Amino acid sequence: MTDLLRTINFFCTRAILFVGGGLIVLGSLAYLTGHMPASVPGFPTLLVLAAFAYPVGLAVRELAWMLGFVTSEPTDLVVDTANRNSASSRWQNLFVQVHQKVSGSEWQWPPLSAYEKGIEQAADAEEDEIERQRIVNLVAVANSCAVFGPCAFIGGLMLIMRGFGRLDPIALAFAFLALLVGAVLILAGWISMGRVVERVTSRVDFDPVPPPVETIIESGNDASDSPETQSAEPQIADEAELESSSASNVEEQNSATQTVADSYDDF
Repeated sequence: MTDLLRTINFFCTRAILFVGGGLIVLGSLAYLTGHMPASVPGFPTLLVLAAFAYPVGLAVRELAWMLGFVTSEPTDLVVDTANRNSASSRWQNLFVQVHQKVSGSEWQWPPLSAYEKGIEQAADAEEDEIERQRIVNLVAVANSCAVFGPCAFIGGLMLIMRGFGRLDPIALAFAFLALLVGAVLILAGWISMGRVVERVTSRVDFDPVPPPVETIIESGNDASDSPETQSAEPQIADEAELESSSASNVEEQNSATQTVADSYDDF
């Protein structure tokens, strides 16, 4: 029964988040196009709006996560040492800078194995129910910020279009406010998820690993000027020189063998 209640609570919370974020986007779009209702809609209309708002909020969150603007999982701040090609985002770098200024220490990137071990220890420690609830609350805050932050940002962009298009100062004021709130919420989501990772990995001892780097595939002259290409050129030259020297040695041996054979023929 408890698991059923937790499942229902989980889905209701997600529905409220996505519906709320979607309503922000749809409301901004209605204000942009001049289709704001004159009065509060009735209950059936609100149900229809909620049905449309849910996929809109979900799509905005997923798109923002795919582009690296928001974090929805603690593993976004954990390095998978088996896959060093995981791309870093500018929001990750901004989080690291803010963490360094606030705490006075650099962010210690934990490996994925340390995070998984911390999760196992947290699950086994029955006496740390309060600590587990704090972690759950931080994850909930991060997920809320991951939905409302991008939706507020998109709503602010729509209000800017309305303000400059119709010279509406009120729309411009709300637009800059929405952009500011969206950026703050996005950064707050990263900070909350960072606290989750810190609390989980504080149970285990680990050696920090280098941060994830974005893998960029370049072509043309840019690729030839890259450090990897420049470091590979001497190696190729050394291999060519080694092959040429080996070939010359083989030729010398063949000539020496032919000379010995000729001497035996002369004998």
